[in-house]
Order: sequence, then C-alpha cells, then structure tokens
Amino acid sequence: MKGLRAYLALSCLVVAAVPLLVGCRGASEQVVIGSKKFTESVILGEMLRGLVETTGTPVRHRASLGGTRILFNALVAGEIDAYVEYTGTLGCDQK
Repeated sequence: MKGLRAYLALSCLVVAAVPLLVGCRGASEQVVIGSKKFTESVILGEMLRGLVETTGTPVRHRASLGGTRILFNALVAGEIDAYVEYTGTLGCDQK
C-alpha cells in the first residue's frame, strides 16, 4: 500500500509538471526531456515525453544521459528542460 501511494504521488507530480513545461515555452519551441542511464528512468522519460506530446508541443527525449549530477547540471545549463528524479536522490547527490 505504501508503494502504491508513492507511485500515485509521483504520477501526480509528473502530471502537474506538464502544463508548467509547456506554458514556459513559446508555441514552436521544443521541450527537451532527459533521463538517466537505467531502464526505469528511460521509461519515465518516455512517459513524460508522451504527456507533453498530447499538448501539441514539440518534444524530444534525450535518453540515458548519465547520473543525477550530469542531468542536474544539464538542467541548470538549459540543455534539458526536465527529467524525472526522486527527491531523496537529488538531496543526497547535490551535497
């Protein structure tokens, strides 16, 4: 039951993030989604790509870029617009 709640919470966060991603871009600008080098991250990246696509916004998924530090730095540098992350991982890796 606890795992289901965590999954639902993550799903809600991802769904809530899509309008923010799309709303911050111009109509013709492409949204770039990144993902880590493991299967679950790539699948979640594809799910996020699919959600953004439903809005009619151009989107690209850059799969298997690397670990948290690489993706976070790419996000800060503007090379990607979003990636799926676990809050505990982000807090531990950015120290």
